[in-house]
Amino acid sequence: MSPQIREEIGSDKGVRVLVVVKKSPAYYADVLKNDITGKEPSDANFAQAGSMVAQHVKPITDIRGCEQYRREICRVLTIRVLKRALKRTMD
Repeated sequence: MSPQIREEIGSDKGVRVLVVVKKSPAYYADVLKNDITGKEPSDANFAQAGSMVAQHVKPITDIRGCEQYRREICRVLTIRVLKRALKRTMD
């Protein structure tokens, strides 16, 4: 799983997160586009984004991890990558 920021956070340009879960096609979590675009970057908004991504991914359960674990990882990684992207825009 590898969320990646595509555009600036906190701007009206929008935010796109690419989510890849093995054996599922990669997709952009466009569900975030309307919900966090233009909002002030904050821990609360990043947590909301992470939860939304976790709800919309379609992970499988296999020997490496169950569905719930993979959803949690997507949530955590989404939050981390948004925070990292914000830090980069401030540097």
